[in-house]
Amino acid sequence: MPKTGGRKKGSLNKRTLMIEHARSGSLPLDYMLKVMRDEKEDKLLRLEMAKAAAPYCHARLRPVDSAGKTVPIVIYTHLSLEKDDADLEYAGRRLIEDKGAADKNGDH
Repeated sequence: MPKTGGRKKGSLNKRTLMIEHARSGSLPLDYMLKVMRDEKEDKLLRLEMAKAAAPYCHARLRPVDSAGKTVPIVIYTHLSLEKDDADLEYAGRRLIEDKGAADKNGDH
């Protein structure tokens, strides 16, 4: 029985495709840099290409303290903010309940 499905005989795998693209200079980063450097292109397009290519060409700086040592990235949460949200939700429910009770009693 002949083979069905899967990759066709002789087709290139991901590694081979990447090597061929690199040899031909057609990687996405190469394209972005080419458009960015082309002065005939629209300035907005060039700017977008520069933004898209920047993370691949330049590393982001890590936060540092006053002594010049790198500081781990921390996401701060404030418990009082979470408490305020819970208090607002409770106040909203009470307001709805009070309004419902007033409507039942005929109070407006």
